[in-house]
Amino acid sequence: MFWLLGGSLLKAAERLEVEFEGMTIPISIQELADWGRSKKNYRSELASWLNLLDLESRADVVKLLKAPLLKDRSMARQMLRSWVGRQLLDEVSDLVRLDEDSSGERVFLTLESMLENQPQVTTLDLLEALPAEKIHLDLDALLELATRWRNELKTQQELLLALGKLPLAEATVFEEEANVTKSSEPRLEKQSLDVRHRSEPLLLEVWHPAEEIQLKSSWIVFMPGLGGSQEHFRWLARSLSREGWSVVVLEHPGSDANAVQALLEGRRPVPGAEVLPDRLDDLNSVLLAKNLGLLKVPGEKVVMMGHSLGALT
Repeated sequence: MFWLLGGSLLKAAERLEVEFEGMTIPISIQELADWGRSKKNYRSELASWLNLLDLESRADVVKLLKAPLLKDRSMARQMLRSWVGRQLLDEVSDLVRLDEDSSGERVFLTLESMLENQPQVTTLDLLEALPAEKIHLDLDALLELATRWRNELKTQQELLLALGKLPLAEATVFEEEANVTKSSEPRLEKQSLDVRHRSEPLLLEVWHPAEEIQLKSSWIVFMPGLGGSQEHFRWLARSLSREGWSVVVLEHPGSDANAVQALLEGRRPVPGAEVLPDRLDDLNSVLLAKNLGLLKVPGEKVVMMGHSLGALT
């Protein structure tokens, strides 16, 4: 961090410069924080101007200042380190300069450091902690970016609605699968496994190669990602089983498709790193069941496969 900050430790910024409609407006960060957090009539030059806003607009400004930028610490830290997180930081860092630095590195390091010590970070928290002499915010460009993101999300939502209205059609057989006979098709077996770490049995899909297929010396255990389900990967399990692999596909309650549906309906928060221990226990239970003969699949060695969060597990 010392090296990235240019070889010297900088104190937190005192001034926020907001570029808006061709004007640059200097704002004291301390006064802004005091006004945003004050429950009584706070008096300052900045407060005099902000208090001229109507009650609804004033409440919106306070809500913006106090709103958590990152609500879930474990998921936020994963997101910041991910490719998507860095792309978001890159886009926003062009609009938020610390002195003359627009790389976004200081913003990234400050957020990571703050998440080490507190469960969430608000706009005010970040403004008060950023190491620079001044923070320059291009509000015009930020509003333009927010509008573009909003329009893109709206387009995606419309496409998903249109997709949901499409009539279901009969699946087309791929050309390379045209010669596959029913006798050579793998057999799907659904099995439940009682485990100590879950209140309900763990549900498994076990794919057995057809009898005439030469078996591989290893078997495969596959773990879907966040929001993934067994149905999403049947095409893969079936294809692998046709090649002689025995495949066991796990279902991970708490971070599966049902969990994401509950998230979208507002019935639960975003699953974070806290689901990893249960996922690891799911995997360990399957391996143990195989060793004890409770899971009847041939093969001495195991190949572990996963998609996204399943790969991380």
